[in-house]
Amino acid sequence: MWLFLLPSVLALVACGRGAPAESRPATAAAAIKHVQLNQTTPAELRSTLGPPDEQPADGSLVYRFAGRHRGDVQETETVHFRFADGHLTKICRSRS
Repeated sequence: MWLFLLPSVLALVACGRGAPAESRPATAAAAIKHVQLNQTTPAELRSTLGPPDEQPADGSLVYRFAGRHRGDVQETETVHFRFADGHLTKICRSRS
């Protein structure tokens, strides 16, 4: 009996592993359109945008997006999502 169950178990494990995560939006503006203040949770944000580029100790999530080129320099836009009581309370954007 175990011999018959083994291929099914292996198929289940293999299907879950390596499945492509939903891709991150190309721009900060597009990412922000996917969230709602006082409703989105950290888990929902991770599910929508994928793993953050940084997670500070305060529980916020930081995502970086490649921006426009200015001459020889590419601009990066950083979006800092802050949470309180398990829900999104503030979105901060900066460019560098």
